[in-house]
Amino acid sequence: MKTYLSIGTEEAMAIAEATLNFAEKRGIPISVTVLDVRGIRLVSLMKDGAFPITPELSERKAKLAFKMDMSTIELQKEGVNVADFGEEYSSFGGGVPIQDAQRRSWGFVGVSGANSGQEDHDIAIEGIKSAAIFGKE
Repeated sequence: MKTYLSIGTEEAMAIAEATLNFAEKRGIPISVTVLDVRGIRLVSLMKDGAFPITPELSERKAKLAFKMDMSTIELQKEGVNVADFGEEYSSFGGGVPIQDAQRRSWGFVGVSGANSGQEDHDIAIEGIKSAAIFGKE
């Protein structure tokens, strides 16, 4: 049996709740999805007032971050054509790896619902930091 370095349900819930709380303080209704290191959905939460499509988009963003092991913002900057991967992925900003201090990925977060992909990305980053699953860095 292969051993994975991965977040579990408890860490995924902490990240999802911290992400929702961060966005709520800014008045932004979002959806957030957290995947483990194998790309399996552990948590998906939608804030009241978020658009109905946002849960699906947040998962697509997290899946692309998983597939490429990098943020969707970085992929945009590199000019990666996500259309080649199929409709199950979204190239908008907001998909982010959950990485430790050594930059090892332990899972992936997708956020959707802010005014821009950059804002979704920033909310995801702050949610991960706020959850402090690796301790204060």
